[in-house]
Amino acid sequence: MVIEEFSSEEKRLQELYSYQILNSDGDINLDEITQLASSICEVPIAFISLVDKDVQVFKAKTGLEVTQIARNVSFCTHAIEQNKLFIVEDSQIDDRFKDNPLVLGEPSLRFYAGQPLRTPNGNNIGTLCVIDYQPKQLTNKQKEMLAVLSKQVINYFELYKAKKELEKIQIDFIKKERQSSIINLSSGIAHEINNPLAIILGKISYITTKMENFENEILESLNIKHDMEIIITASQRISKIVKSLNDFSQCDENEVVTLVSLKDILQTIFFMFERKFAKDNIEVKIDIPDDLLIKCKLINLSHAFYNLILNSYESILNLTERWIKISVIKNLENTVEVYFTDSGNGIPKNLQTSLMEPFVSSKEMMNLPKGLGLCIAKGIIQANHGSLKYVENSPNTTFVVQMNISY
Repeated sequence: MVIEEFSSEEKRLQELYSYQILNSDGDINLDEITQLASSICEVPIAFISLVDKDVQVFKAKTGLEVTQIARNVSFCTHAIEQNKLFIVEDSQIDDRFKDNPLVLGEPSLRFYAGQPLRTPNGNNIGTLCVIDYQPKQLTNKQKEMLAVLSKQVINYFELYKAKKELEKIQIDFIKKERQSSIINLSSGIAHEINNPLAIILGKISYITTKMENFENEILESLNIKHDMEIIITASQRISKIVKSLNDFSQCDENEVVTLVSLKDILQTIFFMFERKFAKDNIEVKIDIPDDLLIKCKLINLSHAFYNLILNSYESILNLTERWIKISVIKNLENTVEVYFTDSGNGIPKNLQTSLMEPFVSSKEMMNLPKGLGLCIAKGIIQANHGSLKYVENSPNTTFVVQMNISY
């Protein structure tokens, strides 16, 4: 067995990257920490920096415009080598920094104090810093508060890391749930295929019998054309069912974004439910323009819409009035809101806040099976740069999907 040995710098960088925060979006919580540090230390500039291999990245800042600087001129490179607060009271008389370009030029840095951001594993991945344009000394209280705030930054990073790990677990779980959904769907489709197939086989058998009992010239007087039309219609239905199943089962996270007809997507999905809706007397209304296109991963988004429609179907089965309606509102911001409404009376308020979390179902109150339909739909729609929300004030159960569109 080969045991890999890493330098302290490699270990430090590995842990920095493990937080997945280096290239993340800005965060108001971290900005507020820098504002507090600036106020406590009475300086114009404070920032949270992460020291990468060649650059120092500013994750949050107060009084500073730049987002990163080269590591070879960074004061923080020196600070992360310490296990305590690193202070430069006057850079112009400090031999280590008096020739530094950050001292000689902009921002003419004179005072610097950097508290290392030390992880639970003992790696300094960055700093919480305060700087001034004038020489300065910090009080013991100010030094203590910087140490406290640096611990809060690390606590935040730990929570962020845990959140990312949970999101990955959820995504992996949703992928497995999708596979299960496809298997269940395949079983239903197989049942759908049996009905038109039985018609085909029956008609073929009947025609064969006719051909055996009559001479060829007599066949022209029989209604063979009508029988063949029935066969063709039934065959086309089989073709559509199989195509829908095949498309639905090709879900791929790397699917390319394309412009597709919103109405075509929904009609294909409703085709899968056609027999169920007819058997359970569910009325379907689709109020969507034929030429409305949306930007999405077609097959992935089909899974989301399928789960939304399935959720509606299961929720209204026990109601006297049973209908599902889908309509759209176009917005000026080149987006469209797609409303999925059914004849249900809405979601109980105690379930609304956690409605789209795993294992939470609006059907709990009606003793119907729990599912991950809404959770799956939300994740897929977000992956398509859209959003899924429950409409609280609607008289009927309504969800709205916002997506990018093109005309």
